[in-house]
Amino acid sequence: MNAQEISTPQSEFRPSQGKPQARSSQDAFWVALLLAVFVYWLLLPIWPKINTHIIGDAGTDAIRGMWSLDHLRQSLIPPETPLISNRINFPSGALMLALPWTSGVLLSPLGFLFGPIIAWNLSIAILIWGIGMSLAWLVRCLTDSWYSGMLVGGLALSQPMLLHAMGDGTAEHISFWGMPLLLGSLYKTLNDNSTKWGVFSGIIAIMIALDSPYLAVYSLTASVFIVPWYLFRSRILAERIQLYWALGAILAITLIGAVGVGLIYQFFPIKTLLASEKISLLTMNATDLRTWWQHDVQESFIRDSSLPPTTISSTVLLITIILVILGLPKSAPWVLVGSFMFVLSLGLNNRVPVHLGQWLGSYGKELGSMLIELNRSLYSFPALGLIRFPQRWLIPSFLMFLCGAGIGTARLLQFKLIKRFALPISFSIVAIATFASMRSSRLDLNFPYQEVPKVLFTDHLANHPKKGAVLLLPQMRPPPKSGKRSDLPIFANINKNLASSDAQFFQVLHGRAMYTKPSLKTIYSFKKDEKIARLVRNWDDMANPMLTGNEIPPSAYDSRSEGLRQEAIRALIEEGLAFIVLDLGAYNDEAQKLLRTQLGLYIKSEQIFEEGDGILLLELK
Repeated sequence: MNAQEISTPQSEFRPSQGKPQARSSQDAFWVALLLAVFVYWLLLPIWPKINTHIIGDAGTDAIRGMWSLDHLRQSLIPPETPLISNRINFPSGALMLALPWTSGVLLSPLGFLFGPIIAWNLSIAILIWGIGMSLAWLVRCLTDSWYSGMLVGGLALSQPMLLHAMGDGTAEHISFWGMPLLLGSLYKTLNDNSTKWGVFSGIIAIMIALDSPYLAVYSLTASVFIVPWYLFRSRILAERIQLYWALGAILAITLIGAVGVGLIYQFFPIKTLLASEKISLLTMNATDLRTWWQHDVQESFIRDSSLPPTTISSTVLLITIILVILGLPKSAPWVLVGSFMFVLSLGLNNRVPVHLGQWLGSYGKELGSMLIELNRSLYSFPALGLIRFPQRWLIPSFLMFLCGAGIGTARLLQFKLIKRFALPISFSIVAIATFASMRSSRLDLNFPYQEVPKVLFTDHLANHPKKGAVLLLPQMRPPPKSGKRSDLPIFANINKNLASSDAQFFQVLHGRAMYTKPSLKTIYSFKKDEKIARLVRNWDDMANPMLTGNEIPPSAYDSRSEGLRQEAIRALIEEGLAFIVLDLGAYNDEAQKLLRTQLGLYIKSEQIFEEGDGILLLELK
């Protein structure tokens, strides 16, 4: 036996002569198709209403998510760019990383083909399908079995925290397709000593970092565990040289990408939390161990969208555990990283020692205390500290367990009788698991979608031949006393589901640049001309009588400032302001008269829309 034979071990799953390419492509096609069938089943209620409803519970980030994807699509049209755009914070513009950025750019053709509403629904479906398909590909890399990949990819589709992210309208917490692609390409880099796959790994790493900082942390954590497992094995000199080139390619591309992404993020005014605030988040948003048993026996007949689930159904959990055990010892690194992520999901939940103590006695209580102290140290690290909602670790944790389960599945499929019926067996198991997950999550009883409100004035703006930006007045309103998002004031009280996202929703419908800048963590608004900013503040002050009960301050109409006021109005119009939209529930007759006087001959036409509290649309010359 020569050195080449010793240093290049064959996978126990990989036959000595590989599958014909045509057969492998055929298997991939069936896996992709069947996973699409399961996604269609999961989202069944949305399809008859795909152009009138959007996926996501009312009062969540669904509308904001739809706007983000539509903004990215619109920003691809020159002179706009996907990072710097004049469509928000008009006329100065802003630097914004709309999450999930990479996914949004890749899915932008859907918006051009079908419009923003259908595009949002299809995007969510494709992102969920992408999780299953990318995981199937990763398992195929590890085992050379597409059907093993289909089984675990199908199990991933109905993970409850994933379904909760769908209901919450947070596409950035559904966009997990990049993580399995990165791990699979890293595996192929190390297993094949391939520079080509090393370059691909670096590119995928950059795409992940741009897609979502959360996904970047998850992927980095998984890589720290997985890479050493496949890195340290015997290689001949030629293979070691190839490996060094591959690792160098990964390092170089990743460093370049990290610098670029870091330069972008340095602009964002991300608030540093106080220690007490961080501890509160890590405690309140941590996994509750009791739900591993209680989740399947809930007596409610409707899904409570305000309570995120924290586990998978017992059926799925049992299937996964059995397959993971069958995959040992090769499944060990995936189980290890999955367990580590699950521990992180416990956050600083001080009930963990209590619950473990009830089940395991004094040893359980001591173990629980050790886990919480471990998390207290782990969350002090810069990368892990970015995850302020520990429950979110449950999705990547389960994906890692499923990778181990995929290895066990491939071992099971080596039996001739089972291998003969691999596809129907995998399909049946996924169908049973999906049904169990839907029942335990109550997704079938209260599907997370909402009807898209019909807004008359935005339809008018969308169909108006005149080009130009839109200014909504007032821009600023007093915050609600409760501090709750659901109580935030809504423009003209058009629809209660538009709280915190009314201006973004209007922009989706009319498609024009807007003066408003969204309140997001990944946005840097360029400074406006001071005279323009002062003018709009004065116009906001005219709403005081209706909004606060105070009088209009003299500064809003002081004749001594008329010259600067007119200069600011001219600047806005020259920059492209074409319409001003007034909330008549915020401006009384006196305020409207003052505004008309200041605009004077710049007003070309007026139109009132009887919706909500009433809307006055001013077209400017």
